[in-house]
Amino acid sequence: MIDPTTLSAKQQIEYASAMLFLRCYNSIRDTQFEVVSLGDTPDVCCKDASTNERLELEVTLLEDRSDDIKYLLGKVIIPDEISPSRVIDFVEDVIPRLIERLKDKLLSSYGANTALLIRQVSPLWTSIDWRSNTQKIVSEIFTGKEANYGKGVWILCNSITTNTVSDDVFCLFDPNHPQPIMPPKLEANERLAGKVTWETNILDDLRAFASRDDVDPIVRIPSPHGCEFAILIAFLHDEPENERKKAIEFYRTQMTFFCPCGRGAARLVGNWIAQKP
Repeated sequence: MIDPTTLSAKQQIEYASAMLFLRCYNSIRDTQFEVVSLGDTPDVCCKDASTNERLELEVTLLEDRSDDIKYLLGKVIIPDEISPSRVIDFVEDVIPRLIERLKDKLLSSYGANTALLIRQVSPLWTSIDWRSNTQKIVSEIFTGKEANYGKGVWILCNSITTNTVSDDVFCLFDPNHPQPIMPPKLEANERLAGKVTWETNILDDLRAFASRDDVDPIVRIPSPHGCEFAILIAFLHDEPENERKKAIEFYRTQMTFFCPCGRGAARLVGNWIAQKP
């Protein structure tokens, strides 16, 4: 049993990252991995309580804003008021930071039982953003070196719906398991009523969802700013009219603040979750 109070600040972050990752990973893979020890290379050693299979994690942190990692390590205090920065897209923000963080991690093989865990520290981008840019990341950054991690390369980030924010993992590369499109995690009183994305970034899961026989034609919501951006929503046939209006009004209102033309973070993508009647 590991006592977190005896760990260094770096080890505490690695241990906490591994615990968050395993909670999601075990749910996806139906495994029972637990942290058994901490080290240097790899950072975390895990074992499946039911099979004794080993899983080793090499953990790296990815910040979206300067000093995020230092803040997480307790080395700097973030002021209450943060100066806003200009809106940038995922590729412009993440790719340079990812290259810098991984330049040493990709140099040598870590073995068949090791996974690279990239923890996104700041909640700016979600697994949807990572998924839509996977091909670019793998081809331009990893360039075949992802095979150095026999258990794949994983992102620990946020999953955001209209109601909740939770931890999420997304696999950039796994030689043993192709990445499935995972259904959203719903509470007992919730149901999936539709899919949402920006018109300029139509995702594979929305395309698949919109092609189903029980889904109505896509609704387009233009930006209130008069720019070229728009939001697309695909509703299930049986979605009540009042719920459709609620969703459309929600996204139309939010576009005032989150439009990619310069007034927000461009993160209105994902699932439309509605309360069950």
